[in-house]
Amino acid sequence: MILVANHSSLHLASRICELGPYTLVTSDTRLYNSKEMEVSIPSFDANECVLIIGYDGDSNLTFIELLLHAQKLKNMGVSKVHLCMPYMIYSRQCQDKSGSFGVLSLVINMINQCQFASVSIVDPHDPEIFSQINNFVEIPHNSLFGDYTKDAVFVSPDAGSRRRLKFFLNAGCKGFALNKIRKSPSEVYISGECEDFNRKDCIILDDIVDSANTVCRAAEFLKKCGAQQITGYISHN
Repeated sequence: MILVANHSSLHLASRICELGPYTLVTSDTRLYNSKEMEVSIPSFDANECVLIIGYDGDSNLTFIELLLHAQKLKNMGVSKVHLCMPYMIYSRQCQDKSGSFGVLSLVINMINQCQFASVSIVDPHDPEIFSQINNFVEIPHNSLFGDYTKDAVFVSPDAGSRRRLKFFLNAGCKGFALNKIRKSPSEVYISGECEDFNRKDCIILDDIVDSANTVCRAAEFLKKCGAQQITGYISHN
């Protein structure tokens, strides 16, 4: 299998290549002064490939990069292109009162126009949104952790992560929600029931990490509660 990766997904693609007999092809992106973009991909002999697109800094530019990659691969004669997106752009914009998904619907329509053979997203921010969009994507949450999750506890540090926590609870995983009070932009207070985390491996679910106050204060709280191993699971840092 051929893996095609852009600059922000090279680390992920390289790790995947260590796990199996895959060939990595690295694309090159040229950005003009006008912010217009040109993508070049070295030629390879294969009718099928996996395009791995990661987001690094400017999500809008990287989304255009994704579309240009898809067009380039089609022009190269690749018949089946499977898309892997670690982060789904605009997935934080929720459904509005009219029932429309707004910008997210437009993004999904543009991806559909690329006619990928399959689309996988590591973290959609809100799994409930994607369950309502005609099963557009397969979200392989369970395959990320495997047996590791059997004894681990998923932890929501604030209200924003409770929908994601619910997804894991529905999948049969253990989990608890913490209480968060933001006293100031730089001061966060976390509380909860300590007995829920004593001698447990914990996975903190968080979406955006900006100052990292929430995830760090949550980790400190879990350590005080006697948690053994603490992992941060961040959808878009």
